[in-house]
Amino acid sequence: MEPYRDTSLSFEERADDLVARMTLEEKIAVLIETSEANERLGIPKYYHGNEALHGVVRPGKYTVFPQAIAFGAMFDCDLMEEITEAISDEARAMHHRGQAITEKNTLFGGRYSGLLTFWSPDLNLCRDPRWGRTPETYGEDPYLAGKTGAAFVRGLQGHDPKYLKAVATPKHFTANNEEHNRFSCNAKMSEKSLREYHLEPFRIAVKEGHPATVMAAYNAINGIPCHENRRLLTDILRREWGFDGYVVSDCSGVARLWDAHKRYADPADAASAAMNAGVDLECGGYAAYEHLYKEFLAGQVEKGKTTEERITEACRRVLLARFRLGQFDPDDMVPFSKIPLSVVGCEKHRDLALRAALESIVLLKNDGVLPIGGDKTIALVGNNAAVCQFGDYSGEPLNRPVSPLDGMLAEYGAAVTAVPWKWKPDGRTYLPADRAHLCTPDGEPGLRGEYYANAGFLGEPLTRIDPAVDFAWNDRMPDAYITSVQYSIRWRGELCPETDGVYLLRLVWSGSAPCEKPTLRVDGRELGQEAALTLEAGRRYPIVIEYRKAAEDPMIRFEWAIPESGIGDPFAEEIAAAARADVTVAVVGLGREYESEGRDRESLGLPP
Repeated sequence: MEPYRDTSLSFEERADDLVARMTLEEKIAVLIETSEANERLGIPKYYHGNEALHGVVRPGKYTVFPQAIAFGAMFDCDLMEEITEAISDEARAMHHRGQAITEKNTLFGGRYSGLLTFWSPDLNLCRDPRWGRTPETYGEDPYLAGKTGAAFVRGLQGHDPKYLKAVATPKHFTANNEEHNRFSCNAKMSEKSLREYHLEPFRIAVKEGHPATVMAAYNAINGIPCHENRRLLTDILRREWGFDGYVVSDCSGVARLWDAHKRYADPADAASAAMNAGVDLECGGYAAYEHLYKEFLAGQVEKGKTTEERITEACRRVLLARFRLGQFDPDDMVPFSKIPLSVVGCEKHRDLALRAALESIVLLKNDGVLPIGGDKTIALVGNNAAVCQFGDYSGEPLNRPVSPLDGMLAEYGAAVTAVPWKWKPDGRTYLPADRAHLCTPDGEPGLRGEYYANAGFLGEPLTRIDPAVDFAWNDRMPDAYITSVQYSIRWRGELCPETDGVYLLRLVWSGSAPCEKPTLRVDGRELGQEAALTLEAGRRYPIVIEYRKAAEDPMIRFEWAIPESGIGDPFAEEIAAAARADVTVAVVGLGREYESEGRDRESLGLPP
């Protein structure tokens, strides 16, 4: 029996033996997030990179806990650890008795759907509340984020002396705080700011949580992108802090050294630069080359731009974590295999989610209104009154969510008058903007479409004129020119309003990856996916729409709502209900349509 199959040996000895038997190409094949099986050596297929920010995201249904920003508001590391112990219990139960890897009919068609490696927690600090990923964080304090993150890691990875229950991945290392220029941002800071603010949460999490992996950030720090920052990934993380796991790239982060930061003319050099800096595992994705490691690393060894020894080191680190997860051992040797499927969504976990929600509530001021007595009449209003807003990176709850409306009715019954949220901005209807109000840069009706056979807007596109951006391709290609699974399209032209006033503009889409949402720019201003804009009749406003297809059921539509006159007060029903009631409860706030990964808010003003 080969030593790497001998369960009496240490994981380190087994990993060393296995790597010594692998060819260069076989080692590189392990270093991408969707690692296929190696039949020759018996290495099982494994897809890294699920999410567990506040509950397992996929595949299937799980207990959904409060969002990460609520965890920060708990100020309770013991409770945080208890929550992630529950999350990893559910992951292990589904892994052993459910579906370990989903191949199709799920987000990304099965990518990133293993149930033992999670790209959580997010330890970046919220230094600007306009940042779209603010809800994923624990707030702005480095000590709080570090302590909460360390507890998250301990609970998720478990306390077995031999096996990892799951892999936690503190991210994004480091100083990642912007979405609008996320792939090319250069964060400039003093050494004091770097050390005391941006590095501190990760230092605490590494020292006290001992994560099996850490994810690098897209941005640069003082001119050096994190994915090729050897000082950050090797000198500080490993030599100073003693980190002994593997470093994973953010998805397509290695490619961003080439196509966003513009550090290299040749994408192969980006691959070797990341490897040499300390990025062990590449999460590929939405670029001209899905995986730069798979495409270029072997050739870079031949050219002397990286070494097989460095690749061997990376492969050993990744495989060692997989050994520690029990992937090379019989299930009956792994203690977590005995967790029953009934733990998923169980009463204990529901109660834990409720406790976390109660502990996270922050009461800013009470002038005697609370608690609301049973003799009071209540008007319940607001856009989120009948909605459960789970935020980004949320799984599908196994248990029926309880909205504020559900809870208020259960508590106060007939005393509650709930006004359904049916308001549309100014009462207007959205319709696709058509060729009557669009023209190409050459003055022809419609927009000029540039169709790229990759997700990175690279190379020479096919160009054509589209009368409107109103497409639902589903399982069809948008053009015979496109033969790749992923593609990108850019529409250019001018928007030509016929009436003065405030126009409401928006993009409706699907089939785009969460971090690759389509963008809308009008008159040189990036608007995200929805905006209110004052336009003048007769003027022509330059417009650019960009879309990247990376998932199933692709569609995109550019709509607008034109100004109308004679619209009455859209909140008349809410105002009347409030006037009749003793107390008004207004449940307001934003959703993922306004802030999320890939989308910052431009201001703290209320949306249209």
